[in-house]
Amino acid sequence: MILFPPFHLKLEAVTENLGYGFILTPPKSGRYAHLYGSIDLLTLFTQIVGVSIVGCFLSFAFKDKAPFNI
Repeated sequence: MILFPPFHLKLEAVTENLGYGFILTPPKSGRYAHLYGSIDLLTLFTQIVGVSIVGCFLSFAFKDKAPFNI
């Protein structure tokens, strides 16, 4: 998610979703070919929080109840 974040292009009242791309080479807009997109931080933050919550839930769900003693 960090290496290939979501990009968008904001122009006054219009926001165009540009999809995902490598962080060092942002995608260009199809309609406005001379403009590059910027990272959509709200979507990226939401994805990171969502994956973290699911990861924590799965970690606790599959954790051993009793420690393994040798």
